[in-house]
Amino acid sequence: MSFLIKTPVIKGSPTTVTLVKSSLAILPAIASDIYFSDLTNWKKVSVLYKNTQDQKKTLVFDATLESPASIFSASLSARDGFNIKSVIIYDFDGGTKEVAISEIPALDLADMSITFAPVVSNSLISETEVGVFITTESGDYIVLDN
Repeated sequence: MSFLIKTPVIKGSPTTVTLVKSSLAILPAIASDIYFSDLTNWKKVSVLYKNTQDQKKTLVFDATLESPASIFSASLSARDGFNIKSVIIYDFDGGTKEVAISEIPALDLADMSITFAPVVSNSLISETEVGVFITTESGDYIVLDN
């Protein structure tokens, strides 16, 4: 199970990302560590995202909370999606535990990557006999049945 839960990310709009601590804790690097397998030792978790243009976004979660959340924001001019490059758990004394990307299942990594949902302009909605056409920022058309 993915340890980050997010809604579709829309350029120019903040998106809440929630950390599922129990799902992160079952990864082998954490589960096998006597100290860091105890979630009460976690102070914060940082997740570094990076895109192909080397832009970086770091999400920081307050791990003392039951359901920690952070905000991912991308400008309207963001060029492509972001992938996880590192996950670091911090304790209360400045100690850290880094999770190697290779230890995160590929399906989870794909699910937690940030891709952008198309931006829909309300001014470009038109009704036809077949349904509603919506033109997205990229020029794609979405047909919704009546």
